[in-house]
Amino acid sequence: DLEAAVAMDDLIGPMGHLTVTTGVVSVRGLDVRWWKYENDSLRHRSRRPVVALHGGPAFTHNYILPLQLLADSGHAVIFYDQAGCGDSTFVKDPSKDAPWLLTIPYYVEELSRLVLGHGAGTRVCGHEAVWLAFAHPGRRAVRRAGVHQDAVARPHLDDADIHTALVAPP
Repeated sequence: DLEAAVAMDDLIGPMGHLTVTTGVVSVRGLDVRWWKYENDSLRHRSRRPVVALHGGPAFTHNYILPLQLLADSGHAVIFYDQAGCGDSTFVKDPSKDAPWLLTIPYYVEELSRLVLGHGAGTRVCGHEAVWLAFAHPGRRAVRRAGVHQDAVARPHLDDADIHTALVAPP
C-alpha cells in the first residue's frame, strides 16, 4: 500500500463543497468513465464547461485533479479516464481485441463523444484538442480551445506542429 506524500487538500484546499456527478459514455463498445465537478452556488454564471485531458492512454486523470479549482470560477470541470486505464474499460490485448484502440482517430472519437454528451460550448485543451480540431474544423468549441487554424489545415501533424498549435494565438 502506497500512501501519498501530500494530500490533495494540502495542494488546493478542501473541495468538499463541489457537487460531483459521474457517468459512462460508450465508444465502440468500451465504457469511458467521466466525473463532473460543479460549484452549485455559481451555476448562475453559466460559464462553459471545461474537459480536462490527461496524458493517457496508460495514466489516469488523478494527477490533474487540481483543475477542480476552475469550478470555483463557475465552470463545470469534466475529467475522464481514457479507455484502457483507470475506471474505464481495460482491454488486455488491444492488438487482438481492439486494434483501433491505441490510435489517434479513436481518441478523437472518444473525446468527441464525451464533449457532445456535455453540450455545446465545452472547452477542451491538450494534444487531443488539436486532433479534435483536425477532425471537426468548423466547431466553435474547438476553435475557442486556442487551436491555431493553420494547424487544422495540415493533413499530417507531428509533435512539433501540435506544440505550435497549442501555444500559437488563434
